[in-house]
Amino acid sequence: MWYRVLAARYGEEAQRLAVGGRCGSVWWREVSRIRDGAGGAGVGWFRESIERRVGDGVDTLFWT
Repeated sequence: MWYRVLAARYGEEAQRLAVGGRCGSVWWREVSRIRDGAGGAGVGWFRESIERRVGDGVDTLFWT
């Protein structure tokens, strides 16, 4: 759901959330820079350091 909210606000480019150009917040532009590897320990460090898990990571009944 959050992806859809952010896509509605900032738009999409090549199946990724857009930075938002001039209408994007400073915070969102910085998050996008981190996502793209700027200002960190090299390209991809953020993606390699996070893990997406909901519930037990296998089966999650979101609405129950």
